[in-house]
Amino acid sequence: MPSVADITTTPASGLRHIDALLGAGPGWNWLTPVRQTLYYTFALDGGQAQDVGTVVAAAPVALNAAQRDATVQVLQQLGAITGIRFEPVASGDDADIHLGAADILAGGISGLTSSRWSYSYSGETVVSYTADSWVYLDNAEFDAVNGLSPIHN
Repeated sequence: MPSVADITTTPASGLRHIDALLGAGPGWNWLTPVRQTLYYTFALDGGQAQDVGTVVAAAPVALNAAQRDATVQVLQQLGAITGIRFEPVASGDDADIHLGAADILAGGISGLTSSRWSYSYSGETVVSYTADSWVYLDNAEFDAVNGLSPIHN
């Protein structure tokens, strides 16, 4: 079991080009029991990012078929590189990663991510850990690119 210090300390490799990619976001490697599968969904149930109401014009909508197909291809490639399995689930309640589209209010932003995680501990040992992340593609300003229109395929 991880310790509270494991979870609250951002990992660092000492290499700036690597450390720039390591943030204080959720660490799915702390899930208990430890697993090598992350579950993703295109469903919009199971909640949404906590801050989504302040950064999007309306509620998120489902990705279109081209976006879903491209996402699956990217996750398969990522899995081949990392050894992490990405498995689809129908319900947002069962997902670790939630994918959708929204009209992002800030200009010049093609997508956003938001995460939340929580843990409980006994002494210094973490006894439970949950994490969720949301990825929203802009479907207004960047629709031609993010929508994978025929012009950009």
